[in-house]
Amino acid sequence: LYASLGVLLDVGMGQIEDFVTANSRTLAEGLAVIPGVELVRSFDPQRVSGIVCFNKQGTDPLKIQRALKERQLSCAVRGGGVRLSPHFYQAGQPVLEMLDIIEDAVRI
Repeated sequence: LYASLGVLLDVGMGQIEDFVTANSRTLAEGLAVIPGVELVRSFDPQRVSGIVCFNKQGTDPLKIQRALKERQLSCAVRGGGVRLSPHFYQAGQPVLEMLDIIEDAVRI
């Protein structure tokens, strides 16, 4: 617990918020350009969270979840969509890698 809190305090809550917001924005924008993929709710910069949900037209979200897990990408199925929760430690390149994995997985 102390080590985890130490990391959060070292990075700073303001910086963490910035990273989470940037990750969500990058993920939402990237998902929006993958053919057939749609966000469960549109991205609103005034109401950003660390959760981004999507689905693919005509594809069972559980099938997408299995395909993503096979590619080592952790996700959950909630409310008819696939939920991703990129946090501050996934800033930058890892989010772009997530998008590549998702694009490959939704071709199923």
